[in-house]
Amino acid sequence: MIEPAIDKKIDIEELESHRFWLLGTIARKIRRIIHREIRIAAEPIIKNQEKINQQLIDLSESNQEKLKEFEIPKIDYMKFENKFRGSEKEIKERQKFYIDFFRDKQKFILDVGCGRGEFLELCEQAGIFAIGVDVNKGAVKMTQEKGLNAICGDVNTFLRENPNETISGIFSAQTVEHMKLNYLMDFLKLAYEKLEKHGIIILETLNITNKQGLNNYFLDITHQTPLPPETLKFLMEEVGFKAVKIKMINYDIDYFVYGLKE
Repeated sequence: MIEPAIDKKIDIEELESHRFWLLGTIARKIRRIIHREIRIAAEPIIKNQEKINQQLIDLSESNQEKLKEFEIPKIDYMKFENKFRGSEKEIKERQKFYIDFFRDKQKFILDVGCGRGEFLELCEQAGIFAIGVDVNKGAVKMTQEKGLNAICGDVNTFLRENPNETISGIFSAQTVEHMKLNYLMDFLKLAYEKLEKHGIIILETLNITNKQGLNNYFLDITHQTPLPPETLKFLMEEVGFKAVKIKMINYDIDYFVYGLKE
């Protein structure tokens, strides 16, 4: 009786050993299959990520080029503007007459170079939906803290990302003179494309044909392109704007040009 019991014990141990070996072999094969399937499934994701990474590198290089066209000053521009341009109250007082140009618009108004948000505040008070874009992070943060719609970024990029004819009006005060000529022309072309039919654009800048206006132009060292009134009018007409008019303001120190997309 003893010997069969020993033989049976040995058989069980061998069987257990064989079972563990078999399970291990199966597990290794399953892992290899799973790893192979994961590699097959992940391959297009990895390739797509590599493509995305390259696009990010290209975009970064592109943004560096854009910043050369619309350079962010390495000075405290908010402090500079507060000293030389005027208080928020003064600017709102000067800009409030523009609101009538943008009443009863169905789509949004874009404020290019919104700064501290004076015009955006006027729009909000008038029940006009407006969005501001500015490259100055400090100005945008200040504007956002007022509960206004402001985005920090490049306006031409913003316009490119919007479908055509989705904007009712474009307003810009004391900003176009900060743009280099090629950048300005791209901005005007994009503005025309993105405005809806009968949309309006208003661009306010310094009148360099006026002695004080010329002095103010050179006062701000971040200015890039001097724009006599007739020159800006011509550039707007070149991209397609109609009924372009020049209006002098602030004792002829400044002026604005407005045009329509027909």
